[in-house]
Amino acid sequence: MNNLNPIVKVNLGTIAKVQEFVKTVSKFRGNFDLISGNYMVDAKSILGIFSLNYRDDIDLRIIDAHNEMDEVMEALRPFMTTERVELTA
Repeated sequence: MNNLNPIVKVNLGTIAKVQEFVKTVSKFRGNFDLISGNYMVDAKSILGIFSLNYRDDIDLRIIDAHNEMDEVMEALRPFMTTERVELTA
């Protein structure tokens, strides 16, 4: 099994888009972290996201979603600012 966790850039921009994003990632069993500078929050937490500057591009790290990665990436497409995916351990 691949133990690498993909990181993609997302932009949430508006309150409505934040709500839609949380609804989208909450459908999946994996863990999702939003990372902005030195801050990291649970991407399934609306309050956590609002503590970040969500109007700028943010790194989204996807953890433990290996079995449904294709579905996750397709669902995230409207929020992604680039197709580029980084991998971390």
